[in-house]
Amino acid sequence: MDSLLAAYRDACQAPEATPEFMPKLWARIDARQSSFGFLKRWTEGFVAAAAAACLVAFLLQAGPDEGKAAVYQTTYLEALTQDSTPENSIFVDVAAVAYPDHYSDNR
Repeated sequence: MDSLLAAYRDACQAPEATPEFMPKLWARIDARQSSFGFLKRWTEGFVAAAAAACLVAFLLQAGPDEGKAAVYQTTYLEALTQDSTPENSIFVDVAAVAYPDHYSDNR
């Protein structure tokens, strides 16, 4: 094993430590990091937009319930009877045929 390590040491000479060693090393590290800088900026922007969308959705859900309460105070049948559109008139006609006592004009 010693002879193998000695052969490796002879084949790969260690670079000499010069005063430019650390600045060159940091320059290589910075160059590698700056190549992915645009991806980091896009990711940060996407996360900020997602957080803003979540905040807006939360505020819309937590807002006042002024108009929502009236919808849930009626039953399904009451809503159908209040709706006088032509599409719903068939339900009244069928009910009048099925229960003529309830839908007579003699009330």
